[in-house]
Amino acid sequence: GLSSILKEAALLVNEVHPGIGIVVPTLPNKEYEVQQLLEGFTLPVYVTANPDMKWHAFRACDAAISVSGTVALELAYAGVPHVVMYKANPITALILRFLVKVKHIHLANILLDKGTVPEFLQGRCNPEKIAEEIIGLLNQQERRVAQIQDFEKLDTLLGRGEAMSPSDKAAEFIFNVTGEK
Repeated sequence: GLSSILKEAALLVNEVHPGIGIVVPTLPNKEYEVQQLLEGFTLPVYVTANPDMKWHAFRACDAAISVSGTVALELAYAGVPHVVMYKANPITALILRFLVKVKHIHLANILLDKGTVPEFLQGRCNPEKIAEEIIGLLNQQERRVAQIQDFEKLDTLLGRGEAMSPSDKAAEFIFNVTGEK
């Protein structure tokens, strides 16, 4: 599943950047499941289900991998360089290919109308490709800066400075676009 791809990608990144730490923000109802998936994993991992700690965790990250549309938009909103990965079962992927005609799946990429955040979907969703991109984000300042500068353009679209929290603003935007919460 996605967890094995994430773990393998992290190990590959750690070969180039030894001593990395991993932060995994999650939802309270998923915390136990996430802890179980990480059991026996050799790299240091901090799992938090506290929504307030999530933003501290984001700020502590040099680069991130997202598997969730909401979290990916929150990462962009927080200015964290990242990639997004997703792998559906083949039948679902085939149906989606017929139903959805968009160039990108990341909402930031859709809003910006460009591939700011690399998307690793289906066959491209493999640890080697993801690790290579994360290593590039860690090693090449210009790649990090390019993403961050694009993310700054999202401020006006998402209304930074308004009373709503970034999480609520991201959720509201997703609901307006998809009709789902």
